[in-house]
Amino acid sequence: MSLPLRVRRWCCYGIGVAGIAATAWVGAHGVYRLGIDRGRQGERERAFSKEGTIRLPVPDLSPSQPSHAVDIGCTNATFADPAVRDTPGLSAIRLDPLDCMRLVWPMELVLKSDVVDHPYIRIRQGANRFAKPGTGVCEWAFETKRAAVVTIFLHCRAADECSNSVLCRNDGGPATFVEIPPPFGSWTWVPLYRRFSLPPGIHRLSLMALEDGLDIDGIVLAATENQPLVDPRAVCERATHKPPPVFEKLPMVAPTLPAIGALTTEAFPAESLVIGASHRNSLGVYLRLNGAAPASGTVRIESERGHIQLARDFSLSQDKRSELLMIPLQLQPNDFYLIPVSVEISTAAGLVGSQRIDFINPLAWAFLGPFFDREGKGLDAPLPPEEQLLALGALPAFPGMTWKVVPDGSCYDEFGVIDLNRVFGLPSKAPVQDPPLVAYAVTRIPHGFRNPHESLAYGGDDGLRVWLNGREIARADTGCPLEMNRMLMGTAMAPGGGTFVFKITQLGGYWQLLFEPECISPYGQQESLRVMPIDQWKLPASALK
Repeated sequence: MSLPLRVRRWCCYGIGVAGIAATAWVGAHGVYRLGIDRGRQGERERAFSKEGTIRLPVPDLSPSQPSHAVDIGCTNATFADPAVRDTPGLSAIRLDPLDCMRLVWPMELVLKSDVVDHPYIRIRQGANRFAKPGTGVCEWAFETKRAAVVTIFLHCRAADECSNSVLCRNDGGPATFVEIPPPFGSWTWVPLYRRFSLPPGIHRLSLMALEDGLDIDGIVLAATENQPLVDPRAVCERATHKPPPVFEKLPMVAPTLPAIGALTTEAFPAESLVIGASHRNSLGVYLRLNGAAPASGTVRIESERGHIQLARDFSLSQDKRSELLMIPLQLQPNDFYLIPVSVEISTAAGLVGSQRIDFINPLAWAFLGPFFDREGKGLDAPLPPEEQLLALGALPAFPGMTWKVVPDGSCYDEFGVIDLNRVFGLPSKAPVQDPPLVAYAVTRIPHGFRNPHESLAYGGDDGLRVWLNGREIARADTGCPLEMNRMLMGTAMAPGGGTFVFKITQLGGYWQLLFEPECISPYGQQESLRVMPIDQWKLPASALK
């Protein structure tokens, strides 16, 4: 679903669901709560807003002390265009994606794609669902020889009006909001909304995910005599690339921006997190040498549940300071919903970094619909499936309707969210739907939990009702995007398992359903959720009467 621009931007600042008209229903046998503002994304933004107390020294650039430009990597003579070359006090350098000294998922490095033939950094649509404090960050180092006032430009591309912003910080200072203007889908140079007064030394530039669906392939730093640039685009396009400085360590500058060492590493899912039909699984492992001494070692990837054990060697030097290893995974899942993959990077000196990435062994689903909601009753629209809620796990026949059974995960997007538009053959981001649509999604999970009461997460775009074994346990009339209404429910599971029925409305835009183990609440049992194939969906005889 798409929101008006004012509401969308409001949500981006972390005000969240509490400020949008929404109703919630709590059943006698289940409870839920709205996500904390925007869930994990809201937690990240609140954490960022509290930072900025640790600052590097900034010189006094008062009128009594004339400001002056400083050579930060190239001279005016490098510019062929007289309008650029003759700009007083100007020097500019460009930083590229492979200069990035630290990269943290859900930001990813892509060497090239079907539409971009050079390296770039991306935040894929839907990636913010996995963001939490300290993640979704990419950072660069650059050096100034003297005090300077620096303007920063990003070369970026936004997918749409809900994907056009990012946060920028210099040396751990307050975050600066950057918004990419239309036209969307095109590369453009965008300046930060303020300039930075920098002392001499090595500096740390951090970009932090705010909205997903954004690509970045270059950064330009331009030092001026605190005057507007005559032709910013010409300055950016003619800026000279300069390798970042060599250093052994940069100190921690904020609670979620830790120290940077001589060698940094990061692994991320380069394709889909879902294991199954129409999905490919692979890891990207980014390694960056920041120090002076060469580094070599091994990347080890293991998954007991996924039945894989891999190793890749790497070698970095001053001539090749970055490397991106792309490692395909042939995961063989069992009946667990989550398939953990461990990644360890080591050198002769010992372990450098380790990570765990959870891949998703999808649930089996059956869908019925779409039904037209001509009276606009939404979740209250009286439809035939609700007359047989207890028996829907047996997929009873309904006149004029056919169940769409998806046992192989092909109904999921690459981040584990069900795409109902894909299920029913509709555009991925449909226009305003008139009349609105309603559909039902059914899955069954076994009772494999350690606790008598289970904690599960769910969400829908747009509205959502949930039944467990024919009993309604939750309802959410949120009318807002899925990333803003991830909710939790606690419910008792019968010994034989449970049939979950979801009713999801569609007003336009995305049409999505989320159902997964809870990982935020201390009562969550991520390791317990199991997958039950459709041929094992066995219902009690009472449910089939």
